[in-house]
Amino acid sequence: MITNTNSRSYNCKDEELPFIASFVLANLKRDRQAFKNFSPRYSDEYVAAFEQEIKGISELVNPRTNTNDIKRITGWLYGNLDSAFDIARYVEGYISMSHGEIPVSARDFGIANLRKCIKARDAEGAISSLRFINANIVKYKTELQAQGLKDETIKTLAFLTDEIAVCNNEQYKNALSRKDIVYSNKDKMNTVNAKIKEICKTGKLIFRRYNPEKLKGYTFTSLLKDVRVVYKNTKQNEITENNTENTENNAPQQ
Repeated sequence: MITNTNSRSYNCKDEELPFIASFVLANLKRDRQAFKNFSPRYSDEYVAAFEQEIKGISELVNPRTNTNDIKRITGWLYGNLDSAFDIARYVEGYISMSHGEIPVSARDFGIANLRKCIKARDAEGAISSLRFINANIVKYKTELQAQGLKDETIKTLAFLTDEIAVCNNEQYKNALSRKDIVYSNKDKMNTVNAKIKEICKTGKLIFRRYNPEKLKGYTFTSLLKDVRVVYKNTKQNEITENNTENTENNAPQQ
């Protein structure tokens, strides 16, 4: 029978597998004596090999160079998004000051949707909203400039819109590159998944009757749930850090 070595044998995201494997490794180390008593297969060499395999797929999923590029570009992207929104808030003020001379609300102008997209860090949605706002600025340029909007500010918002699109495209390219690396090394990912299944199966055999509390540590669905909580918190912390780094540089020049 011919097998496809590039097919995925695991039911989780690529980036989640190293986390799950690390949780299983921690449980295996904690319960090492029970596993050794069950079978000589779970020797110190087995544990050490599993640990090295996890390190290997962690580098595949999060290659250092690729990860550094993504963090760098993410910083630029979030900084430009925040700067663009600061200008959009000025435009919102000018719309209010026009007292009906501009026959559309700030919401219909696109600013409300931009606020929503930036809060969610939805770059593609923000780009679409910014382009809509830029088009409206051109349409109502005379009325907005009568309230104080300057040509330089209009040019800056257009420039930031283009820069955000470039950054978002670079992020997409980096994500594709990471996926290509993982796809080309599915056999290593599948090997780790096979070890996870083997260890979990044995863990259930050992602890199902004598220590049910430990079963969650060898149940894939429970492990995946825990990993997703950790992964979500990690991503949220990265967003918070980027927001903090970019806050003091975001005020537009008027």
